[in-house]
Amino acid sequence: MIGFGYLFSLLYVALVVGIAAVIYRFGVPKAYTRKFIHVFVAFEWVILYHFMGTSLHFFLVCVIFLLLLLLVYIKRLLPMMASDGENAPGTVYYAVAMSALSLLTYFVPEMVLPFGVGVFATSFGDGLAGTVGQLIRRGNPRIFGEKTLCGSLACFFITTLSSFVLFLIYGAPLGILHALAIGAFATGVELLTSRGLDNITVTFAAAALTFFLLKIPEAGNYLVPILATPFIVLLVLQRRALTTGGVVAALILDVAVSVSLGNFGFLTLLFFFAVALLADSIKKEKKAKVLAAREAKGTRRDAYQVLANAVLPVTAAVFYFVTGKPVFLLPFVAGMAEALADTAASAIGVLSSSAFDLFRFRKCERGISGGMSWLGTSAALVCAFALSFFTCLFGSVTPTAALLAACVAFLGSIFDSFLGSLFQVKYRCKVCRRLTEKTECHGMKTERVGGIPFFDNDLVNLFSSLFTVLLAVGGYFLFLK
Repeated sequence: MIGFGYLFSLLYVALVVGIAAVIYRFGVPKAYTRKFIHVFVAFEWVILYHFMGTSLHFFLVCVIFLLLLLLVYIKRLLPMMASDGENAPGTVYYAVAMSALSLLTYFVPEMVLPFGVGVFATSFGDGLAGTVGQLIRRGNPRIFGEKTLCGSLACFFITTLSSFVLFLIYGAPLGILHALAIGAFATGVELLTSRGLDNITVTFAAAALTFFLLKIPEAGNYLVPILATPFIVLLVLQRRALTTGGVVAALILDVAVSVSLGNFGFLTLLFFFAVALLADSIKKEKKAKVLAAREAKGTRRDAYQVLANAVLPVTAAVFYFVTGKPVFLLPFVAGMAEALADTAASAIGVLSSSAFDLFRFRKCERGISGGMSWLGTSAALVCAFALSFFTCLFGSVTPTAALLAACVAFLGSIFDSFLGSLFQVKYRCKVCRRLTEKTECHGMKTERVGGIPFFDNDLVNLFSSLFTVLLAVGGYFLFLK
């Protein structure tokens, strides 16, 4: 059996390369002959698994092909499988991934089916994504770098289908929902990876997720974040809503909430993100001039801003996961609702014709911290109630608890205005004479006119979140215990 494995694997690869060479001689561009090899080499896994199982011979064959591909790449021996530019070593990377996973499978035999899923995700999903992207020119916008919409959709559907077929053939206790999760995750990884490295990242990502789903049956509680996270990251990067540090911080919080609360926690974060993004996009051009003159960090949120708004409610979610005590669930909901209320109040309130500083009993400029308006306050109230009652849909939060969370969140947004009015540092531009959070405006240093020097908007948000979380805990013992 082992000898047949070596023989048939070598003959099969020779056949695939030979067909590619023939069609290349007939004028087929090497972009397609290379993809032909890329796609059909997936069946090499089927041959090797059938004849060699999880033995070390599987690994040895992969290493042999890795060395041959490395030689081909260095010497430029086979033009029909060569690639120009930054993706040139892609086939070598693919062989590296197969070699590594075959060695891992030798030590962990349960990894063999995830290994196959990873191979087919790269060969069929990633391979055909590039082909579809090249073939469809019209109505196929680029969505990230050189990656196109139709190519990504092809990657998603083909990876999903190939994964599901492998589950059926090899009797894996996984279904179509799991295959969809693998397809979405692999597509997101493929979108975010460049320079040919997707031949490694997609293979490992699909294999790792399949292994996770096989080993942990309860993973169904986490399929929504697995499905959606890559696309949310892509949307954030495309819209430039967060800095690089902000994206990393948001991903860490996302993982913490998703692990702690599963689909319920992730969908709560998704609701927050969607509404915040919508509020920011309303009359964005009109708001840009006002906010540019006021905000110290601009419209893109960095890691400090992300953490200041969400780290405490996320910590409450983690405590709920560790202890199982419902007292920690209410602070999570209330904290996220307060963060959304504050975001909506700032994004919508700046559209008001005037603003009022309730704690200094005087009118103030639009967009300045501590200022309130009927429009912004109404937006805060609506968003606090909307997010709180959204969590009732999953059965984890009762309507009474949602009502309490909404009230606490709205009070937290008022407390945010209180801190912004009386404690947050404010400066005045020497040129335009406007109040601002910036230490420099119009090329000159601004002069401090109020507040505590180090008490910036991030600290205001952090203390408002702390106030909300503590108030929610107190409310739980007063009204729900």
